[in-house]
Amino acid sequence: MSDATFHEMYPELDESPFPSIEEAIADIRAGRMVGVVASPDRANECDLFMAAQHAMSAAIEFMA
Repeated sequence: MSDATFHEMYPELDESPFPSIEEAIADIRAGRMVGVVASPDRANECDLFMAAQHAMSAAIEFMA
């Protein structure tokens, strides 16, 4: 979703609460887990991603 579309749907928010794609990629490269939301309207639902080389047992357990 583009920032323009986000602001049209949620004009009460000054800026997107979500990081940019570039920021998410940087987090993945740094070994951090990121959550990807299909729609901001879906409550408490996202898919978790992280680089495979950083996926230690604690991260896999958290995702499960």
